[in-house]
Parts: sequence; C-alpha cells; structure tokens
Amino acid sequence: DLVKCLDVAVFGVDTAVSVAQCLHTVTEDNPAAISQLVTSDIDLEKMMRMEGEDPAVLLLRTLAAGLALNVKYGRAADLPSSALLQLMSVLAQTLNL
Repeated sequence: DLVKCLDVAVFGVDTAVSVAQCLHTVTEDNPAAISQLVTSDIDLEKMMRMEGEDPAVLLLRTLAAGLALNVKYGRAADLPSSALLQLMSVLAQTLNL
C-alpha cells in the first residue's frame, strides 16, 4: 500500500515525495485509483499544513494539494472550505518562489 509511505515520520520526506508524485500521476482522471485513495486513511489537509522551509517539504505540500484536487476530479469548489483555504495557501507559497 503506497499510501502508508506518505508518512514522513516513518519514511522521510524524500520517500513521501516520490510516492506522492506517483499517486498524483496515477489518480489524475482515474476513478479506480481515486476510489482507493479516498478509502485510505491519508490526511491530505495535514500534509498541506506541514511545517518547514525545505524545498522537498514545499514539494510534498504542493503534491498533497494536487492529490486533493484529483480526488475531487479537479473541482476545487467541492473541497471542504478548510481544505480549499489550505490548498490556496500552498499554491500561493509555491508560486511565490
């Protein structure tokens, strides 16, 4: 189960980024993969709130935002308001670089 490898405390940021990149690609317009991701215990909002200035952490936060969008088939308005606010914050920080 790849989702377990997103746990930074256990696997580290580099592994989590690699797994998030894979999941981001696989879940794009893929209902079966999205269904698997939705039923997992992944907390994308928590991933988007990760602290740190390291570029790898920002990449992981950005990928989590992308996964959150993929889960909603690109419809940001379907996200809970807290997730949408976090997504906008992550994207603003990413684009500010």
